[in-house]
Amino acid sequence: MAKTDKPLTKNALVSMQVIDSQGNLVGKVKDVAFVVGQLGISLSVENAEGEIQCVQWQDIQAAADFILLKPQFLGGNKGECAKTEETLVVQSEPMKQTPQAEPKKQSTQPLCPTCSQPLTWIPQYKRWYCYTDKKYVNPEGDWEEVFKDESTPKTTAKQSTPPLCPTCNKPLTWIPQYSRWYCYNDKKYV
Repeated sequence: MAKTDKPLTKNALVSMQVIDSQGNLVGKVKDVAFVVGQLGISLSVENAEGEIQCVQWQDIQAAADFILLKPQFLGGNKGECAKTEETLVVQSEPMKQTPQAEPKKQSTQPLCPTCSQPLTWIPQYKRWYCYTDKKYVNPEGDWEEVFKDESTPKTTAKQSTPPLCPTCNKPLTWIPQYSRWYCYNDKKYV
């Protein structure tokens, strides 16, 4: 494999086959992980038996159409990527000091039936929208009731057009999950 300077995205890495230096299939990449405060990334690799092992980036010799491991690779740490992620979540939760109602909102957000990404409630049209697929979606269940009370901001009840972005003068979108207006043109919250 020739070395390229082309960066690899998470989407390119996920589902790539991982092969050791002797040509044996180790498994397929399921996810990319990193630990906050430490350099480097690691790959969650699932083998044929369904076991997940963590492969550090420094153990990878090359990556293009598949991932080739270095000869000195002795095997990844089984389950360590998932363990590290759980540890980070547990450690970061007390520091957030957020009320318990907020995680309920996130857990009740429906997923797109096509791409399984979270949908965004667009209160102006009273519909769910998938920004990945760029289409409106009608998820299963009565999801309109979830954001009924917060579908419109509490500024004015009779506002028919959304406010405009102070930077670009384009219409803003109300994001009920964060209770904030967002400008898709400037890609920032206002």
